Amino acid sequence: MGIFYNALDGPITTKKVFGIITYLVISAISVWATAESLNSSFDLPKIVTYAIAIAIVMIIALLLGVIKDTIEDRRIGVLKLLFVIVVFLILWAVSLSTNTHKLFTQLKLQDIRKNELNDATIALETIEKNKKTVGDQVIEDYRQYVSSRIIDYKEEVKNPENCGHGKVADSLMSKVQKSMPGFSISPPSGRQKNESNCRKLANEMAARMFSELDNRITSMNNIIKELDDCNDIDKRTKIILDLKKQNNYLSDLDGLEVKQTISDAHEYYNQLYECYNTGLVQNINSVDEFTKTKKFEKKLELPVPSFKLEKIPYLIPFVKNYPKEKPGQYLSSFWLSVAIALVLDVAAFIIFYFVILKEED
Repeated sequence: MGIFYNALDGPITTKKVFGIITYLVISAISVWATAESLNSSFDLPKIVTYAIAIAIVMIIALLLGVIKDTIEDRRIGVLKLLFVIVVFLILWAVSLSTNTHKLFTQLKLQDIRKNELNDATIALETIEKNKKTVGDQVIEDYRQYVSSRIIDYKEEVKNPENCGHGKVADSLMSKVQKSMPGFSISPPSGRQKNESNCRKLANEMAARMFSELDNRITSMNNIIKELDDCNDIDKRTKIILDLKKQNNYLSDLDGLEVKQTISDAHEYYNQLYECYNTGLVQNINSVDEFTKTKKFEKKLELPVPSFKLEKIPYLIPFVKNYPKEKPGQYLSSFWLSVAIALVLDVAAFIIFYFVILKEED
C-alpha cells in the first residue's frame, strides 16, 4: 500500500476531506511553532527553519505510513521497524520540544518582558538608595561594634572595685585593638591607686580609641561618597525614561526597540552595580568580621533572562528558576504548553494514521 496515493485513491469521503483539512491545519501550526523556535534559538534564516520544520512534518508522516504498512503487511523486519520507530520518536521529540518552547513564549514572553521593564525601572531608580543604605549600615554596625568595646574597656578601667589597668582591662583593650586592625595603643606603666586617676586614665585612653575610630569612619564615608562618581545621572535618567515609555499597552514587547531598551538597562545597571559593589566590598571586607550587614544585593543580571528564554535549551532552567522572588511561578504555563503541543501532535498522528491512511472499502 502506498503511503499517500492508495490511501487517497478512489472517491474521497467527507470524513476523509475533513481529516485532511484538520491534519493540514494542525501540521501548519506545528511547522510555524518549530520554525519560529528554531529561528530564535539558532539565528537561522526563516526560510531555512521553515524548510526544516516542513521536512520534519513530512518525514514523520512518511514514517507513520511505513509503520502502518509494516503492521498491516509485515513488509520489513523487526529491526528495521525498530529503527523506523526510533527515528520517528527522535523527530517527534524535536517537534514536541520546539512546539512547547514556542507555545510557552507565545503565552508568557510578553508578560515576562513587561515584568522585566518594571524590574529594571525599579532597580535603576533604587540602586543609589540601596548603595547608600548598605554603606551606611556597614559603617553604623562597625561604629556600634567598636564603640561598645571601647565603653566596656573604659568602664573597667574606672571600676571602683578594680580601679586601674589590670588583667581584665588589658583583655578588653586587646579586643578594641583587634576591632581596629593596625591600631596600637599602650597604657602608662604602673597602676593607678585612686579613682580620680583611674577616671582620668579611662577618659584619655577612650578618647584616643574613639579618635582612631572616627578617623576610620571618616575614611569609610569618603569611599561611599566617591562612589557617586560611578553614576552618570543623565544616562541613568534617560534609560529610566525609555523603560517607562516602552512599558505601555501600545508597545510591541517582542520588538527590537523594547529588547534594546531592556538590554541597555541591564547593561548599565550591571556596570553601576560593579562600580558600587567594588567600593562597598572595600569597606565591608575591612570590617566584615565585625558586622552582620547583608551584602549589596544584585537585582538585574546579564544576559537578560527573557533573551535567554528565546533559546530552546534555556526553557526548563528558566521555568525552574524564575522569577527569582518566586521560582516556579511559570510551571503551570509550561505544563499547559506541553499539554497543548502533545494534544496537537497526537491528534495529527491519529487523524493521519486512522483517517488519511485508511483505505476506503
